[in-house]
Amino acid sequence: MKASSRFVAWRLLALSLLFTSVAVGCLGPQDPKDLPFRSGTIDLRADGSRERALLATPAVLDGYPCDGWVMWHDNGVLMSFDLSTDHELSGHRLPARTRVFLDRAGRLAHAWLPRDTRVGPYVCRGGMKIDTAFHPDGSLKAFFPPDDLVIDGVTCEASVFHPIYLHPNGRLWKARVAVDVIAGERHYAAGSDIELSGSPPYPTVR
Repeated sequence: MKASSRFVAWRLLALSLLFTSVAVGCLGPQDPKDLPFRSGTIDLRADGSRERALLATPAVLDGYPCDGWVMWHDNGVLMSFDLSTDHELSGHRLPARTRVFLDRAGRLAHAWLPRDTRVGPYVCRGGMKIDTAFHPDGSLKAFFPPDDLVIDGVTCEASVFHPIYLHPNGRLWKARVAVDVIAGERHYAAGSDIELSGSPPYPTVR
C-alpha cells in the first residue's frame, strides 16, 4: 500500500471512532463484571475475542495508561487507545490524550497528538487527528510540521496535506519543497515533491 493510501486509511479510522463515540448514546446500568469497560460497549468477534470497548474509567492495559475507546487486533494485541497520562512509547514521550496506534506486534505505528509536540528532533503538528507515523524500530517516519523545516539542506513545506517522510536513519525521504533546491544534478522547484535515498552516497544539496 502506498504511503498516501495508508494516511487515508488512518483518516477513515478516525471517522469510524467518531461515529462510534456518537453512537454510544444512552447506555444501561454498569455491570461490575464488565469493568474496567462500560457495559454495552464491548464488541466481540465471531471467535469471542474482544474487538473494541469503551473504558468506564482510565485503566492500565498491557502496561499502557489508557482512556476512551480501546481496540484490539485479531491476535489479541492492543491496536488503539487514548493515553490517559503522558507516557513514553518507543523512546518518545507522548502527551496525555494522544491517540496511539500499535501494529500487530505491539509496536508504535501511528499517533494523533493533541497538540504540537516534539518527537525526536522535530516538532510534529498535533490536533484535528493529524497523523504522525513511526517505523517499526520506533524512529519517526512521517509527520506534518507546523512551520517550514530544513532537513538535510532541503526546505520542506509545512502543510496538513503533504507529510514529510524520513528514512529509518533520520535522513530525508520525501517532502514537498518550499524553496527551489538542487539535489545532485536535479532541480526541484518550490511546490514540487522531492524523494531522496537513505543510503550513501548522498546527493549534494544547494
